[in-house]
Amino acid sequence: MTYDVVVVGAGIVGCVTAASLARRGARVAVFDAGPVGAGASGRNAGLVEHPFEAEQVALHEETVAILRDVLGADVVPAEPTGALLLFGDAAGAERAVAEAAAFPELAPALLAPGEVTALEPGVRDGLWGCLLATGHPLRPAAAVHRFAGLARERGATLVTDAPVALHRDGGTVRGVVAGGEVHRADVVVVAAGAASSALVDPTGRWRPVRPVWGVSVSIDGGARPRVPLMDGRGELPPKAFSLIATPSELALGSTWLADEPDGAPWATQLLADAAAFWPAATTATIAATRVCARPHAFDGRPLLGPVAGDPTLWLATGHGGRGISTGAASAHLLADALLAGDAAAIPPALRADRAGPPPRSA
Repeated sequence: MTYDVVVVGAGIVGCVTAASLARRGARVAVFDAGPVGAGASGRNAGLVEHPFEAEQVALHEETVAILRDVLGADVVPAEPTGALLLFGDAAGAERAVAEAAAFPELAPALLAPGEVTALEPGVRDGLWGCLLATGHPLRPAAAVHRFAGLARERGATLVTDAPVALHRDGGTVRGVVAGGEVHRADVVVVAAGAASSALVDPTGRWRPVRPVWGVSVSIDGGARPRVPLMDGRGELPPKAFSLIATPSELALGSTWLADEPDGAPWATQLLADAAAFWPAATTATIAATRVCARPHAFDGRPLLGPVAGDPTLWLATGHGGRGISTGAASAHLLADALLAGDAAAIPPALRADRAGPPPRSA
């Protein structure tokens, strides 16, 4: 069978893309080498949060609306929980408030140590805070499976646990090879997360999306925070504190690592470090450890649309740790452009062709 579109990747972006295309009558199939949500989509900490970048604010706001529509207002309510960035001194918190003021929707508020512990009694005394109006904790794997189910309901075919490779004819992508069979398509959308670059170019010479490995921990013990807590200094490789109470767990994270790690020692270290922010961590235990590769684009923004020089090969990847926060709207944007035959409808800051073409031999 020849499909209108084949999507490679059954994560949040791939499944929403398929559901969006199928809703409008496209013949769509999704192929993945693993199960639904096997990558970062199903293993992240579960916090839908503001992207802190102007080019992605609209994607985030639309993603929240899509998630609310599909998952329900009880899962994604109109008002965010809030997120509390923690600092060891007033200066750091003040800088964070000033920087967040560029996004008025975040309504940043400076909290002195007493105000921090009044909001979150479990936080260590003496820490300053920047409270932001963002955050919708949810069960990420459940969200991905809901969109996968929606794609199926609308007529899309999903094939998982089957090795996938691009099928080329005369140098042009014409479909995929999955499970030993060729599945032809007018357009192939690569939404394979951290594996996207290697799928397009197995030689390794073209790498606009690279894996950044995260370790997060589900912990037992201690009170659940009212709002997500984070080390306000941001992503501090190789690790930084975050504590998020989702409907299913208390998630502690996280790391930013170039190579796939052994999760166990990192999990132990994360729990030990957490006590500097959340003293109850000293008596908590590790219930589960997750390791996943986040798909980080070379310039930090998603890559959407046709690959430079190949109109039949599209990308929907590169969201880093924000796939759950901006991925659904990215998928809708890509689906709209694909069906309209108008790649120029995708904003230049998000367009895949900014990564340049892969080697011709790919």
